[in-house]
Amino acid sequence: MKFPKYLVMTVVFIGVFFTGLWVFAPWDEFGILAFEEVRAAAADRGYFLTCVAVRRVGLFPPRYLFYEMDAEGPMVKATFAEASVSLAPLRSMLSLKAAFRMEFADAVVRYIPQNSFSMTRGEMLVEAGPAAVALRNISVDGDLGMSGGMKLELGDMSIAESDVVMTVPPELNLILNMPMMGMYVENVSPGEWRVRENGRQR
Repeated sequence: MKFPKYLVMTVVFIGVFFTGLWVFAPWDEFGILAFEEVRAAAADRGYFLTCVAVRRVGLFPPRYLFYEMDAEGPMVKATFAEASVSLAPLRSMLSLKAAFRMEFADAVVRYIPQNSFSMTRGEMLVEAGPAAVALRNISVDGDLGMSGGMKLELGDMSIAESDVVMTVPPELNLILNMPMMGMYVENVSPGEWRVRENGRQR
C-alpha cells in the first residue's frame, strides 16, 4: 500500500518538530528548578536537602548529576558523594506518572547518638503521582543492604505497601529492636528486617 505523499510529509514534520522541542528545551534550568521544588516540598515536612552542584549529562533521556548532596531530618543525616536522576519519558507516558531512575554512590548516614553506616551504591525506580510515590526495584549495598519496593501515601506520609527487606549493622540492629520500632519494622532473621506497611500488626 502506497501512502499519500502529504501524509508522509506530515509525519516527518511532526517528528522533526518534536525532536527540535526536545533538543532545544531548557533541560539545564529544568533540573535546577525541579531540585528546588523537591527541596521546598521536603522542607515543608521537616527534611532539608542541599547539594554543591547540579550537572546535566545527555538528552535521550536527560540525566542529572548531584554532587555532595546532603539530606537531613530529625536525628539523621545522609551525605551522598554523588547522586543521579535519569528521566524515563516512555514509562512516564505509559503510567501517567512522573517516572525516573535514581542512583547514588558512596553515601554515609549519621544518626543519634553518634553512630553511622555507609552505603557503597544504590538505585531505584520512582513513579510519582499527585497522591502517592512508588519506589520500585530498590537495590542498596554496603553496611546497610536493601531490596524490594514500597508505596508511600503523600497525604500522611504513610507506607501503603512494602516488601522491602534490610540487612543492618549491629548498632542499628539494637535500635530496631526497641519496642517503639515495632510498628515500622519486623525482624525476619538475625540482622535482617522487613519494613512494615503502616498499621500492620504482628
